[in-house]
Amino acid sequence: MSLALGYVHGQNNLVPNPSFEVFDSCPTAGGEIRYANNWRGGSTYSSPDYFNVCAPSLGYGVPASLHGSQNARTGNGYAGIVTSTNNPLWPFQNECREYIQAELIQPLIAGLTYEVSFYVSRSDSSEYISNNIGAYFSVNPDTINTPSGYNVFPYTPQVDNPLTNPLDNDSGWTKVSGTFVANGGEKYLMIGNFHDSQNTSVVFVGGCTACSYGYFGFYFIDDVSVVLMAEPTGGLNSDLHTRNLVYPQPTEGIFYLRKAPQSEDSWFEVLNGQGSVVKAGPVESQVQMIDLNGLPNGIYYLKTDSGLNEIMRVLKR
Repeated sequence: MSLALGYVHGQNNLVPNPSFEVFDSCPTAGGEIRYANNWRGGSTYSSPDYFNVCAPSLGYGVPASLHGSQNARTGNGYAGIVTSTNNPLWPFQNECREYIQAELIQPLIAGLTYEVSFYVSRSDSSEYISNNIGAYFSVNPDTINTPSGYNVFPYTPQVDNPLTNPLDNDSGWTKVSGTFVANGGEKYLMIGNFHDSQNTSVVFVGGCTACSYGYFGFYFIDDVSVVLMAEPTGGLNSDLHTRNLVYPQPTEGIFYLRKAPQSEDSWFEVLNGQGSVVKAGPVESQVQMIDLNGLPNGIYYLKTDSGLNEIMRVLKR
């Protein structure tokens, strides 16, 4: 019986379709984020937008659209959401928000640190800068069924853009990023503004008085990333920086090899209790993810090829 080679680069992005390049249909109207594979709106009734070069009209095309002109940071597509409103004629709309959501490729692991980043660009149609936007991770999909569907979601994002990082660029892209330690099991990512109007930083900049969307803070989103940081956190030996480590222990299928800084490992082998190699592959980064799913529960041994010649025990349950 032969087993397929299995390895995953330690810096693999856990967000599927991160730059909105893969799609089922070209956008023809607003609210069609569902056309971008793996993405949807955060609320049943909200309408985040999808923009792509393939759009048959200028309404939701790239670079030109109803919201102005912006090239994709990567490829041909991006998303667009409302993060704030400031309409004096309809103040009841000032809590209007839109969110986009995706299911991660795999759940996050408790106690490990993840780096989150995405890029935003203020649309030309926005007369307001809204510096509040963040990323929220949850175990279950969060679809809020409200009559309007545009209300502020009552969640605290694990990563939130600091006000010291102004999101005023309407000709290029601004990076929003941060890190957090996972509680474990988080599988869904949602991006948007989780602050109400009293706690949202909104600045009038003008420049689009004829725009029907002028009172919105509207932002394009591209290149969403969630990656495991190179350092595990908590519960590890004091010699964390001097030897190779495997974690978590035990594992339900996925575990990580963290190379010591001086390690020259370039290849790994996983052996079963009988000493047979059941998985092997190159070590491509400081943190290597190794998948034992599909193998029976039990004790395995990880062997690396460096001068350290370590053999590390891995318990799969």
